[in-house]
Amino acid sequence: MTDILITSHSPFIISDCYPDKVIAFEKGKQPINARDMNFRTYGTSVDIIMENIFKKRNTIGDLSRKEIEDIQKEISKRKKLSAKEVQEYKMRTNHLGDSMEKILLFTRLNELEDTDA
Repeated sequence: MTDILITSHSPFIISDCYPDKVIAFEKGKQPINARDMNFRTYGTSVDIIMENIFKKRNTIGDLSRKEIEDIQKEISKRKKLSAKEVQEYKMRTNHLGDSMEKILLFTRLNELEDTDA
């Protein structure tokens, strides 16, 4: 048997490791095992790992998140949107990759779409 130490900031690697195999290091503090944190890492969403292990709540960068937030502000007071408006808002995000933030925006746009028009 050989032990291998892998260091990573990848939540995907952590999601494939059992908690007794994950040790979190924080400057100035004692390393802590994920099992001792009562944190189940294996099969856990990378978003949850990012928040619990890396203390990061953002799943996308600031610039792209701001573009999505700007659209959310624009539609926040609207009760209905025409199909054309919904399509235009979605087109404004074509250059962005897939993210939970984008999915939630699309969900809201779809809710606002006036299907009676």
